[in-house]
Amino acid sequence: EFVDEMALKDAVLRIIFKKIQNNSHDAYSKIIKEKESLSEILKLIFSNSNSIETEMRVIFFKICSKYNVVFGWNALDLIKDFQERVSEEIRESNEFLKWIEVVTKIINGENVNLLFDDSGNITLRAMTLVLLNPQLDHLENLKRNSSLSIGDEVYQLSCDFVEARFGYSFLNYKQRDLTNIKDFN
Repeated sequence: EFVDEMALKDAVLRIIFKKIQNNSHDAYSKIIKEKESLSEILKLIFSNSNSIETEMRVIFFKICSKYNVVFGWNALDLIKDFQERVSEEIRESNEFLKWIEVVTKIINGENVNLLFDDSGNITLRAMTLVLLNPQLDHLENLKRNSSLSIGDEVYQLSCDFVEARFGYSFLNYKQRDLTNIKDFN
């Protein structure tokens, strides 16, 4: 439990660092100072107009931090873990059940036609990309060089999830020196 909590803190620190780099320093500085729990910080970072998607984003981010680069990556384990953590409302929704069916087919090597544009459930699409491509360079290459039409929102959320696997501690000293996030420690 302690290891998972430290991995999550490191992942949250990384996402805050990324947001601050993207010129959101004041907003995230305020979030850091006002919220005590990592879950509350994640809810604020990943909130959107759909509370179900917000819940899925927070849970999947936590899972990505748990299955970090040190721990290892098994897509089927992640899906099972995700199913156990989401609310019953999500778990029983048709959209979620269909996603589980499709993503399981993909992992099993079946041919499935996928959409990754920003017109559907951005969270489930981003999660699918990450399950299949858990490295930033893989996502970047896929975005640049594939025939898939990956939406900007799907891509950015996918990157956020993948960065949770590496956390702040994987940044080098030059990257860390770009901004000051001492308030979070």
